[in-house]
Amino acid sequence: MNFRSEIHLINAKGIEKNGVNWLIDQIKCDLNNHGKEISNVRCHLEHWDQFLNPYHRIKSSIEVLRSELYSLKLDPSTDRIPDIDHETDMSEYKKAWEESNRRYPKGIGLCFGLRSMLPVRAEPFINLLIFILMKPYIKSDARLSESIYRQQIDIRVKSLSINCIGFDKPVDYEVLSDFHSLMMKRNDLLHGNVTLQDLIFDDTYFLGRVPVFSKYMSFWDRAHGAMLRGVGFENFENELVVVENMEKYLLSLLNEKFRSDVEQFMNTRELGIEKATKRLGVLFSDHIADF
Repeated sequence: MNFRSEIHLINAKGIEKNGVNWLIDQIKCDLNNHGKEISNVRCHLEHWDQFLNPYHRIKSSIEVLRSELYSLKLDPSTDRIPDIDHETDMSEYKKAWEESNRRYPKGIGLCFGLRSMLPVRAEPFINLLIFILMKPYIKSDARLSESIYRQQIDIRVKSLSINCIGFDKPVDYEVLSDFHSLMMKRNDLLHGNVTLQDLIFDDTYFLGRVPVFSKYMSFWDRAHGAMLRGVGFENFENELVVVENMEKYLLSLLNEKFRSDVEQFMNTRELGIEKATKRLGVLFSDHIADF
């Protein structure tokens, strides 16, 4: 991939700027002598649009945030700070809380963001699968193709073998029961719905204005533990596996030729589409270098 056109002059030390400008002018003038050949080449040029792969974009973002979360090395079982008592070293106690307050609020935010993104990762995977493999007669009808993208996600998944080429088998949605459960939870998570069964972390009695606790939470649990459980810190990896298993299952239903192409498209950051034929392609490597 080149980022500019260059001319290298060998053994041309000391060439003045005016000489360079003269050479450029001569090259431009000489182009007029090759108008027919240039026009002929232009007729054979394919015009491609480059576009960002929406699935790769969110998948790579999740990987970056996941790496950042793990760099915090959160471990509630060992990081939990005991409540203060008469034997507590106040200097060490203060340091422990400073360290905990540095890591855990950031980790809680990262975990919530990651869990919110997992269902979002699933949808562009399915949409890109449809975009790549949609049957030509559907793709050529804008209203028909748009109606497929607007369907509920379970309907889109169930009808993949109907609307797309390359599937050796229809989708057995029962295999994706864990994925279905994950998608059902996404509205509560993304829209902040007040679903008490998922939000309650403690119960308390009151005598007038005096709280009577059925059990005492530690200071650390009240500061960080409840929020950590609330954002599903312990569930994230399991939910990631659910999404990855869904992707693997759908890819396994494709015949080998289509599966290889789809996997290449899925794993490429930037894709291309030829404007005249709507042909998809991988135009350039994701790795670039300049010299």
